[in-house]
Amino acid sequence: MITKYNLLELYEWAKSSSFPCKKAPTIEGYSNKVIDYYWLKSVKKSTIIRQKYMTESVYKIYQNEDILFSNYTSFRAGTELYPHQDPDILRFPYKRIQIPLSVPDKNRCYMEWIDKDEKIIWEEGQPQVCDVMNYTHQAFNKSDKSLEFLFVDVKSDTLVEL
Repeated sequence: MITKYNLLELYEWAKSSSFPCKKAPTIEGYSNKVIDYYWLKSVKKSTIIRQKYMTESVYKIYQNEDILFSNYTSFRAGTELYPHQDPDILRFPYKRIQIPLSVPDKNRCYMEWIDKDEKIIWEEGQPQVCDVMNYTHQAFNKSDKSLEFLFVDVKSDTLVEL
């Protein structure tokens, strides 16, 4: 289980951290701009947790086996992610917890679920659980500043307390 307290602690930690980002390894046609990222945990072939920037309590959260992948991500001003479903690249089916760290303009930063005809307006510090593997979605940062997230991918059957 991922608790509300875990998510709050991850938010507070990531919000005050500075990550050495690089260009995300995305496929051509995924977005109109470069996406910056720094991965924190991955369980693709083996489990790797980048502990360097973590507090002891954050490291303990990331030791939870339900967390499959996590990264800090920044969408530059004007970024559009085109319609897609996230690939099945982890050991288990997953859902994504999106924790907005910086939302420059609530009205211009959002996600659309095409299959569900639904729109999510991001709010700083308010996590959203999203089934990014099974539903087509697109995202927009139509503001003039970066939109920043902490993404935490968890096993699909994991209980998440919001």
